[in-house]
Amino acid sequence: RTVDRMTDLLANDTSSVHPRVISNALWSSARLWCHTDCHHLVRSLVAVISSLPSLEAFEPLHIANCLWACGSLYDCLFDAPTKRSVLAAVSPLVKCLLSRRPSAGFTDQNISNIIWGLGVME
Repeated sequence: RTVDRMTDLLANDTSSVHPRVISNALWSSARLWCHTDCHHLVRSLVAVISSLPSLEAFEPLHIANCLWACGSLYDCLFDAPTKRSVLAAVSPLVKCLLSRRPSAGFTDQNISNIIWGLGVME
């Protein structure tokens, strides 16, 4: 299965995973959630985010997509361990977000996705 292969790739080399890959994979997991079981992939993505020493390489779009995806996943998850995993990924993303200047290149769409994602997890 593709999801299992993606999970294996992420688990084997977390240090070289580009922020765009993390962002897109998390976003895709949120979009596919109702069609496939992505628990292992979500947990791997969260582990990658949590293990990174810094999220400074994340562009505004990456942060917005990750937070939107976390909100989407959190909203549809039923099992507590994966929900806790998603919340664990949010903390470093929010810290990275707060470290940016207000004019750091966030578009209106980025801002609305961030607000929606965080609002769902309130």
